[in-house]
Amino acid sequence: MKDYKAAGRASPSRWVRLRVIFLAIVFWGLLAGVLVRAVVLQVYEREHLRELAQDQYVRQIEIPARRGDIFERNGLPLAQSVEVDSIWVDPSLLPNLASSARSLARALHVDPEELQVRFAKAKRFAWVKRQAKPEEVAAVILGLATTMTFVNGTIIPVDGGSLL
Repeated sequence: MKDYKAAGRASPSRWVRLRVIFLAIVFWGLLAGVLVRAVVLQVYEREHLRELAQDQYVRQIEIPARRGDIFERNGLPLAQSVEVDSIWVDPSLLPNLASSARSLARALHVDPEELQVRFAKAKRFAWVKRQAKPEEVAAVILGLATTMTFVNGTIIPVDGGSLL
C-alpha cells in the first residue's frame, strides 16, 4: 500500500467522499423531483386525469337499428324501411362554386342559390340533397368525371362525363 501522507499528497478517500456526496445530492434531487411530480399528478390533477381516462375507455356510440317491417294479419307488408342515398360535396374541392351549384341544382331539381349558400358556408362538407331518388343519384354520377365519395364511405370511380 502506498503511503500518501509521506508523499505529501492528499488522501484519495477525501476526493472519493466528495464525489459520492455530490452524486448523492444529485440523485436525492432527482428523487425529490419525481416525488413532487407524482404528488402533482395524483393530488392536483386527479380529476382531470380521471376524466381523460374515462373518455378513453368508456364511450357511448349510437348504433341505429334497422327498423322492422310491419305486416298485416295475412302476412303482407304494410310498412317497410327503405334505405336511400344522400348526396354531399366537399366545397373546398369544387373549382367554381357557382357553376357547380347551378349544375347540381339542374340535375337534382333544387334551388341553385340555396346550394351556393350552403357551399359558401361549409368548408369541407355540405349536403346537396338528402334522401335522393336513384334517378337523381344516377344523374349526378353521370355528370362527374372524377372519383366520388358517398356518405356511407363507398367510393365510385366514374369514367366519362364532365364536372358538374
